[in-house]
Amino acid sequence: GRHLAAFFRNQPELPNAAFLSDLAALEYERELVFEAPRSPALEGDGLAGLAPEQWATARVERAIASRLLAQDFPANDYLSAVNDAASPTIPAAAPSYTLLCRGADLRVHRRTLSLAQYAILSTLDQGQTLAEALGEGLEQSGLEVDELLGDLGGWFRDWAALGLFARITS
Repeated sequence: GRHLAAFFRNQPELPNAAFLSDLAALEYERELVFEAPRSPALEGDGLAGLAPEQWATARVERAIASRLLAQDFPANDYLSAVNDAASPTIPAAAPSYTLLCRGADLRVHRRTLSLAQYAILSTLDQGQTLAEALGEGLEQSGLEVDELLGDLGGWFRDWAALGLFARITS
């Protein structure tokens, strides 16, 4: 599986090669997440336990058994439709962002992310503070501050419930 995405990427004459490359990459990353070592997950109250003044300087580490993907096709949406017994057609190219995370139930959960969500999580992965990550999410997505802040609590609750976060430092 490791080389399948590159194989498709290097076969431009193959129908839907670029899409198949993204789908193969998603499947391979899902396997890596499933096989990743277990790491302690931060409980949801670990996030809630931060004082408001600590949020700006907090740094969040993702669990080892997780991945972020930025792709050229909505491969995750396609795979979800297939798993729901639908008969989807090959989608048109469109930027797509996916989170993979192995939960406490040992299943690999897939979430399609917005650009703002992807920007926040990928900025946190670079060791930046939560405030810096939120700034990047605003800049990349073009969302208004109130709109982002209105969604943020739900995003973090969902991510924490998945077991996405391993540690917070401030």
